[in-house]
Amino acid sequence: MSKARQWFDAALAIADPVERSQAMCDLAFDAEQMARDGRRSEAIELFELLATLDRYDDLLHPAIESADEHLVVLGARALAPLESVVADLHKRFGELPERDRLLAVAKTLVREHGRRPQSWGIAAELLAAADAIRPLAGKELRFRAEVQQRAQHEAEPSAADITMNVKPRPRDDGR
Repeated sequence: MSKARQWFDAALAIADPVERSQAMCDLAFDAEQMARDGRRSEAIELFELLATLDRYDDLLHPAIESADEHLVVLGARALAPLESVVADLHKRFGELPERDRLLAVAKTLVREHGRRPQSWGIAAELLAAADAIRPLAGKELRFRAEVQQRAQHEAEPSAADITMNVKPRPRDDGR
């Protein structure tokens, strides 16, 4: 059994969910350091293990997102185009009524691909289509508000983008 597997199993065996999630985040940081130190295969192995964790456990989500992101950066995984991801989600939830399917696809899309800015805009479109079938209510409205806020935020230029396009003004003191 590899060291990475031993560390992962030890962290997974921690009974307290908060301590377990902290240990998993620590492993993600350790894997990042391994990658920086040139221990690529060990880092990939540890990130692969972290990527298998329960994606619906909010405490583990930061470690999982870090693992997913680093696996792509390290070339161990490629990102599927969002169009194919959405199509696969529609197939996965195909047995649901249309409105419920649209909600499930939107929720799963942002849960699994929320780091990709375009996913929020697609989720907003899916929620608008679900709302057209029957108005959203309760938790669905809160989810739509969160998605719309993130979609708008992702669409706005960042401060770095804005400053890169601003020409410096001449100084008044003659310099």
